[in-house]
Amino acid sequence: MNRIFGRGPNSQHNACVGNNGQPDAIDYAKGYSTAAKMLIDTYLENSTSIFQDQLVYPICFNMRHSIEIILKNEIYRSIEINRIKGIEVHFNNNKSHDINIIWEFLFTHLMMLDRQYKPILNTLKPLINEIGSVDPTGQTFRYPENVDGHRHLVKVSLINIERLKINFEIIEKLLTRLVRLSDTVFSDYKTNTYTRNLSRNDIRDISTRLPPKYSWPSTQLTEAKDEIIRNYKISNTEYKKCLKIIQSHHEFSANIGLELELDSLSENDINQLCKTWRETHGNTSPQSRNRIITTQELRKEIDAGSNRGEVFEAFKETLTIDKAVEIESLFYFGYELDYSEKYLEKVERLFSEYTIRASEEHDLLEIAISEILDKVNALENIKKSLCFLNQTKLANTINTTK
Repeated sequence: MNRIFGRGPNSQHNACVGNNGQPDAIDYAKGYSTAAKMLIDTYLENSTSIFQDQLVYPICFNMRHSIEIILKNEIYRSIEINRIKGIEVHFNNNKSHDINIIWEFLFTHLMMLDRQYKPILNTLKPLINEIGSVDPTGQTFRYPENVDGHRHLVKVSLINIERLKINFEIIEKLLTRLVRLSDTVFSDYKTNTYTRNLSRNDIRDISTRLPPKYSWPSTQLTEAKDEIIRNYKISNTEYKKCLKIIQSHHEFSANIGLELELDSLSENDINQLCKTWRETHGNTSPQSRNRIITTQELRKEIDAGSNRGEVFEAFKETLTIDKAVEIESLFYFGYELDYSEKYLEKVERLFSEYTIRASEEHDLLEIAISEILDKVNALENIKKSLCFLNQTKLANTINTTK
């Protein structure tokens, strides 16, 4: 075992590295930024006994290196997003420590990638440029001289630790926002809802700028079209593609007054589902938290011809694989409520699974719907999903069913 870099007898002080814990770039960046902030706070709390002329170097080095790691990680994330769009982007790693080159590459590509980046990038730009003007390659605070023997920081002369703290906190908050935005943009593009020049967020925004669908065509629509084409710099063809997406999208269509129907479920189906669920739980109150009847117990009641069994049998008679799939998808999507595209993916995936299972399990529909009826929060989750998917009529049916 390595005497320097190895485990110790007190396990609470053992740090997980490598494949142990799978640390990523953000973990490394947080490590360096935390070290910088701890050094700053240590100095400010003990400024009479700690010599700032020595501590300034590890403070600035850790601060700058943390920023470099995050910027480079954002480049790799932007490359992933572009790959989803079918665009190949390459970054030259040979000059990857020059923060000016890193920033210029990132700024240029994120500006082209998505309009949402513009405000935060423009705010960050002067701050990153100031770092790049003093320490472009990460060597200024590592050694007193560069490789040519010239002394570093000759033109700076003084660095205020309190000023470092204030500005580093600003930069760190902005970088945190940038990372979170990239997470959102990445998730958005994974839904495949975008066009050549419009992101999912652009399309959502455009849907709010259009007049109600019932008024199409109209002067109001023509005026909105001209403004959209001008502001987003898109062609008439791309505008039409955008309109098509909006009209077929469960979330965005609500902004133009459309309520898209689900493929299989009707108000009667939801009525029957609510009635069966309440009968299954033995209480008409949605807040009921009574004992959940098991599928096996329900089977016995069906065989015995009880009222509960009769209600379930009546509901089962109306079921198809399509309906069972939509009910199950609505229930589980109620835990997520992020993208309507994910709901549609659930439906497609479950339908494929059910189609395969149907040839082997004769009681598949009974098993599938029983599992949902067993859930205490079934109606609550399904209602949440229906509201998210702009299924107002179906969602209200759950409230009005007795």
